[in-house]
Order: sequence, then structure tokens, then C-alpha cells
Amino acid sequence: MKDFFVIFVFLGILMLFASSSRDERTLSGADISRENSESSISGSTTDEPQPILTPQEAEVRIAELYDDLKELKLTEREKKLWGTPSPYRELIDLRAGDVWSKDPDTEYLVLRSTGANGSSINISDWYLESYVTKERAGIPQGDRVIEKWRSPKFEDIYLAPNEEALLITGDSPIDASFRENMCTGYLNEEEDFLPPLSNRCASPMEELESYCLIKLDDDKCYDFIERLGTCEIPEERDVPGGRCTLFAENTFNYNDCVENHKNEPFFTRDGYWYVYLGRNDELWRGEREIIRLIDENNRVVDVLEY
Repeated sequence: MKDFFVIFVFLGILMLFASSSRDERTLSGADISRENSESSISGSTTDEPQPILTPQEAEVRIAELYDDLKELKLTEREKKLWGTPSPYRELIDLRAGDVWSKDPDTEYLVLRSTGANGSSINISDWYLESYVTKERAGIPQGDRVIEKWRSPKFEDIYLAPNEEALLITGDSPIDASFRENMCTGYLNEEEDFLPPLSNRCASPMEELESYCLIKLDDDKCYDFIERLGTCEIPEERDVPGGRCTLFAENTFNYNDCVENHKNEPFFTRDGYWYVYLGRNDELWRGEREIIRLIDENNRVVDVLEY
């Protein structure tokens, strides 16, 4: 790039010099007359002199050369950042979530699969890299549907069109990366998740109508259910007793919610993947940072600068 700069400046100086010496290179009227006469007699022709730039024209041209140089520098920088772009470029976006947090449990990035890809994309062999500090973190496998009564079933994480993943720097409160579903809101009652899990559970009254035959004259049970919040695990002392207790114990908790709803077609729709990178310290700088998302073949998928 230094060579380009020298060339452009040298050309600019030459043009300014040519412009400033225009008078010295212009022939006098007598010379022009004599030269034309000689040319007429001999029948020979001479090359037309090149047009000379005025100082204003030279200034404009030098400005254009500097613009060209600036564009070349930008192109060179992009080549360094991107190298050979991934075929997934523009199919997966890397965005800032809370990259300014100093706490690894709350520091996170966001991956979004755009609507441009026609199928799900496997991100589990990809990694993130700080272009500034050279810190790296691989994207792990996860358990699509957590069931707390068993060990996690780890598998590659796929993002379907318009799905999103939160890439959280710290450790998972439940020892695995996972996909939100219509029951994960109950986990907010047991662990701290940041960002909080969405409360998309079926309402308590919907559960009552679907899974239990409580008599209409059981006012205590109906009043209790109506007061219960969405994705709320009731305190045992608050349950009226009898069939209402049996119903509440087998309904308003994560494991039973999964058992009751996991075969429904939209069980995992609209939720995030919560992906944990398993670090004890923050990964990303709070400012002047460049983070690259790199695929399994070491090609750059996206670049985030802030």
C-alpha cells in the first residue's frame, strides 16, 4: 500500500509541475507560424501536444487519486478481515447482544439465520475469534429438548431459517446448551438465566381444561388456578388439596410440562437456542473490537465491529 501512495503522490506532483510550466512550453506566435510554414512545405506532420491541466484541474485530479487510494486501502482491509468468505456469508448474521458486560454469565452475542437459506445450517463446528486479541471460542453441541430426569443428549446445533442463537460466554446453569420450548419458562423459577427465558407455557386455565376433570363447584381449586401465573410453580402450601393438589403436582413444573406437550407441532417454535461457551472470564472487548464468525473450513461467515 505504501507503493500505491508514492505513485499517486508522484503523479500529482508531475501534473502540478506541468501546469505551472505551461507558459514555458507554449510556442510564440512567430514560432507557430514558422513551424506551420515548414510543415506545409515539407508535407510532414507533427504530433499534437498533450493538453496541459490547469491548477484547478490538477487539484481535482489529485483529489480523485487520493479517493482511489482510500478505496484501495479499504479493499485491502476487507481482504485481511474476510480472507476467503464462507459460502454461508449473508445466510448467518453475527450481532451484538450484551458484549459490554464484564460478567461471562451475562456477556453474549446473537446469531441469526436469515430467511435467505433454504434449509437448516449446522453451526456446531464453527468458532468465534477476536481479530484484536486473537481469543477464540468454539460453538458446542446442545440438547434440543432438555429433560431433567435424564443426562443431556448432545447433538449438533442447527439453525433453521429465521432462528436465533444466544452465544453466552459463561457456563450453563443446567450443564448443557439447549433450545427454548413452551415449557422452559418453568426453569426461570429454579435457576437464573440471563437473558431470562421466555414465558410461553400454556396458561393454567388451559391446562385445567385440557388435562383435568375438576368439578365446576370446586371453587377453591378454580380460584387457585385463576390466581396462578403463567410458568409459575405453585407453593405446596397454596394448593387447596384433594384432586387439585394431584393436578397441580403433575402439571405446573418443567418435567411434567414437557411430558404433556413435547409432541405438539409448535413445541419449540419461536424460541432461542441458549448456547454456552463455557468460559470463566469475559471474551470480548467492550470497545474497539472486531469479532469474526468462522465456519468448519476456516472461512469467515460474518464480521462484527464496534
